Amino acid sequence: VHAAVEQAWAAFSTVNVVVSNAGYGLIGALEEYTEAQIQSCLQTNLVGDWTLFRAVIPRLRAQGGGRLLATSAIASVSNELGFSVYGATKAALYATCESLRGELKPFGIHVSVITPGPFRTEFISRSLDRAAELPEYQSTVGQFTAFLGKIDGKQAGDPVKAAHAVMQLAAAEAPPFRLLLGKYAHLKMRKKLQAESTEMDSWRQVGEPTDY
Repeated sequence: VHAAVEQAWAAFSTVNVVVSNAGYGLIGALEEYTEAQIQSCLQTNLVGDWTLFRAVIPRLRAQGGGRLLATSAIASVSNELGFSVYGATKAALYATCESLRGELKPFGIHVSVITPGPFRTEFISRSLDRAAELPEYQSTVGQFTAFLGKIDGKQAGDPVKAAHAVMQLAAAEAPPFRLLLGKYAHLKMRKKLQAESTEMDSWRQVGEPTDY
């Protein structure tokens, strides 16, 4: 990370947009993962982002601003069974950026989170680590794993169109904090918001009166 940052600023002197995009998937039941698989996913998908942010923020501050874009996933909003660790890293990345948005605003640094649904990339075939399967989870996580195999190469999301959308985000005068990519992500987000609003209202009489 630090070598790449040094090279970027040496080449361009000013870097306007930094995109944190490194990551990979981890599929399996939480019980099925090895400790090494969990730690590797956390290090890449979350600690890697933190390391990049900490490396570039001082430089962005010194030059008077810039754009910091983080690549999350719709699993951060509405997770699937088998993505307990992967979705957790993406949700934590969102929470990190939510804090950074306020921390960095006084320095002219805009923070945005890119949240795609399924896109026709090599995520499933090349960038998805798999846990050793236990028979107890074949009817749940196993089915979702099989589903991912069936949709590989058939995802609705177009990576080129996604790239153009991210370029629009990077150039926007008033960029959004979260940019959802694809119809699937928009549908999942809307359903999640509606479900949480309904649940919050139905349990309000239990949870709200717990203040002093």
